Amino acid sequence: MRTPPSRNTLANPIDERPVSIKRVLWREFCADHALLSARNVKPQELEALSRIVMLGSVESKADLLFILSAMRRPRR
Repeated sequence: MRTPPSRNTLANPIDERPVSIKRVLWREFCADHALLSARNVKPQELEALSRIVMLGSVESKADLLFILSAMRRPRR
């Protein structure tokens, strides 16, 4: 018998980690002003990343930087 998901987890079966963990990661990323400055992260990019964080399996700042890099790649 399956245990029902707790209220603190996402309904997405791909990533069932508590939302609060994702929020902590996001706050840490946004608070790292040296990193954001070094990468020249724009407000529009932060907005896009904030939405992505809550959708997928983002587990670290490195994941966010990878996504940022992918967003910045020119389309062919």
